[in-house]
Amino acid sequence: MRLTLMLGMMLGLAAVVAQGAPVWQENFDSYTTWPAGGWERGNNGDLSMGFDHTTGSANCLMLTKEPSVSEPWAYHTFDSTAQGTATAWVRQTIDSTPGSGGGLRFVIANVATNKDIGYICLTEDKYVTLNTTNGYDTARRLGTYDPGTWYQISLSWDASTETVTASFNGGAPVSDSYKQSGAGNADQLLGYISNTVSTTFSGYVDDIVVTPEPTTLGLLAMGGLALVRRRKA
Repeated sequence: MRLTLMLGMMLGLAAVVAQGAPVWQENFDSYTTWPAGGWERGNNGDLSMGFDHTTGSANCLMLTKEPSVSEPWAYHTFDSTAQGTATAWVRQTIDSTPGSGGGLRFVIANVATNKDIGYICLTEDKYVTLNTTNGYDTARRLGTYDPGTWYQISLSWDASTETVTASFNGGAPVSDSYKQSGAGNADQLLGYISNTVSTTFSGYVDDIVVTPEPTTLGLLAMGGLALVRRRKA
């Protein structure tokens, strides 16, 4: 009877984790001032409340890049995850003549190793790229965007193979190697704007969800089941 009960519990756990319960999610709706909710900022980044991508009235994270500011950023940590996916809605506006190479960057990184795993960039010249090992010049292009329009992005990682995979607006996924080898597990999301000093524009991020890899967690649950069997024997 006890083994049957434990079996049911472990299978239930496997079913729950197979759904990929988020380790962290953020919609910014409860914030009225910055910094808040565990977010940090730097390089004179202007973090403020923008409009939500769905209702047009609630909050989102807005980073404003002025000509005199170099790479304003904001970051938040989450539970360390060897395999997982981060999704978000992003938007960028360009208020002056764009250059090239910079833009709003949605970065997954590791705090302890201080290394980037990879990032999606909405560039000044209106491309969307997956930036990993090779940097901007040979970045993998995911598509193009219209300034002022909201888009959904997805960024997945696997520390065991040091592979990162991205998709943009429901398009085909693109994979590449980690930007910095040896980064390890993901535990930090960083949003920042990097561009030529003459350009002024704003980047917006909303509805972030970080989900662990379901297969990995399912195997952990099954490992627990095997342990119960060994103890019973």
